[in-house]
Amino acid sequence: MIPALFSRLPWRYIGGAIAIIALGLLLWRAPWAENRGFHKRDAEVAALNDTITNMKAASAASKAKNDAYVAAKNAKNARIQKEAEDAVTQSSADARAAVRDYILRHPAQAAAGNASGGIAPGSTPAPGATAGAGQMSVVDAEDLLACTDAVVVAVGWQEWWSKLGK
Repeated sequence: MIPALFSRLPWRYIGGAIAIIALGLLLWRAPWAENRGFHKRDAEVAALNDTITNMKAASAASKAKNDAYVAAKNAKNARIQKEAEDAVTQSSADARAAVRDYILRHPAQAAAGNASGGIAPGSTPAPGATAGAGQMSVVDAEDLLACTDAVVVAVGWQEWWSKLGK
């Protein structure tokens, strides 16, 4: 009975049906076979995402630490700058007061327009010159004040620079 059944079947349709079934099996197996690779790939992607997340967290922590350091350094520098400015202002006022006091105590030595070839205050007269005679300042009062300011500012810069290096 079975051989008679095979003789009546149209073989061209059976061959097509077998081909369709085989193709269906291949298509059904292919996603499952590749799915094993997807699981492995998913694990690799997850590990890569974890690494990226860790690197971003470390970068953010490093940036925050650097920002804190820069802020502290800027605050320290601003404090040093303010202290230096205050010190220079006070030193300049003290030095100008000392120069004015000197000018008041020695008005002839700080007279402007001195052309007598005198000596600077506090120095000794040249040999052969009479002590005390014609001793007048070589520098007038305004120049004394300007030089005083320049020296005070230069000393202030030195102190400021030395404090910044620490």
